[in-house]
Amino acid sequence: MMPPGERSYPHPLDPLSADEIRLARSVVQRLPELSDEIRFPAIRLCEPAKRIVREFAAGQAFERRAWVVAHDFTAHQLYDGVVSLDRREVVEWNVRPGLQGPLLLEEYDAAIELIKLDQRWQGAIRRRGIDDLDAVRVDAWMIGNFGIPGQEGRRLCASLAYVREQVPDLPYARPIEGVVAYVDLDTREVIEVLDPDPVPVPRDPGRYDPGAVGPLRGDLRPIEITQPDGVSFEVRGNEIAWQRWRFRWSFNAREGLVLHTIGLEDDGELRSIAHRISLSEMVVPYGDPSPAHYWQGAFDIGDFGIGSDAPILLDYREDAVNPRVIRLLWSASGKENKWVVMAPDFRTFVEVLGL
Repeated sequence: MMPPGERSYPHPLDPLSADEIRLARSVVQRLPELSDEIRFPAIRLCEPAKRIVREFAAGQAFERRAWVVAHDFTAHQLYDGVVSLDRREVVEWNVRPGLQGPLLLEEYDAAIELIKLDQRWQGAIRRRGIDDLDAVRVDAWMIGNFGIPGQEGRRLCASLAYVREQVPDLPYARPIEGVVAYVDLDTREVIEVLDPDPVPVPRDPGRYDPGAVGPLRGDLRPIEITQPDGVSFEVRGNEIAWQRWRFRWSFNAREGLVLHTIGLEDDGELRSIAHRISLSEMVVPYGDPSPAHYWQGAFDIGDFGIGSDAPILLDYREDAVNPRVIRLLWSASGKENKWVVMAPDFRTFVEVLGL
């Protein structure tokens, strides 16, 4: 446990505050080579070197830096660099030709709108006996680059379509097989639509709610888990102590939860176990070589970001037993930022704050 009376203090690994995110963004926006159509897939702490973290002592001064990724929608160019928040200047800036940032929410929405307005796509859907286009769900995927003529060097996404007539329906139970639209996210145009011979669309909506399967079990009695003497862990700032474990945490839109400086107290000495633990990537190679699916090899962290997909906690209560609420902030596309409230049951509540 932490020594009695010990307080939290500024630490080099503390995540950026909302004001620091705003400052980093404003510094980068002043660069003359950037247009007004800039989006920020990432603005987060530029973590200091391991040596600085290990040698840090409470009360020491340290420089705050932000790592910034900028996507120029006008120049169709990706940049990244480092901003010194203390000096309010860019100290490193890189052009990343040939690289792509993650799919932004506004790009996702724009791609779906473009697809649904495309006459070729509408015709393909209707050729399968589906007249209500509002009942069709479209998912957009980043697809990378396969060296195919006409696609190389472009920022592309592809789509899959599903029938979802009601909100409780599981859309993936009713795929509209074979219909795929390719969208150039830079030029905002549908460049190709696949419309092979129709495959019957499944009729089962894939519902498992009480309205579809009947009443749920009613023979379970309530259960309550309480700690009348309080919890066995302590949270001070971004540091957590539990039993003999001690570590720091942060959160970002790409990786989600990150654990830092994990150590175990052993005979009065804090033994280092790991400096940093996070998910580097989650790859899902579907392995289907067919024309409609060959590009499906999801990079869920790099293409989309698992932190930005934190689900909404609808039933969070301030009067929950022994709650420990951790508020997290990250930059989301440069247009808005999100507070994420972590509740004791490990679900999350997301509240969007305009910045």
